[in-house]
Amino acid sequence: MELFTYYYSLIDKHTGEVILSNSTAIQELKAYVSEALFEYLETESKTGRLNASRLADDNIICVINKIVVSKVS
Repeated sequence: MELFTYYYSLIDKHTGEVILSNSTAIQELKAYVSEALFEYLETESKTGRLNASRLADDNIICVINKIVVSKVS
């Protein structure tokens, strides 16, 4: 069994400003990304299938880091 945590960072495409850095709370992304991107991130991260490291929206770049810890049952 694998336990995993996602860390999300948001960067403004035009200015390069870091809007959010290493947040584990996916709800914090909702105010900055499109509804479609948020729903994709939320769904895939809940199941552990989110393997992208960088996704772009209109004005935002979302950097994703997945940390996996193996747990022997």
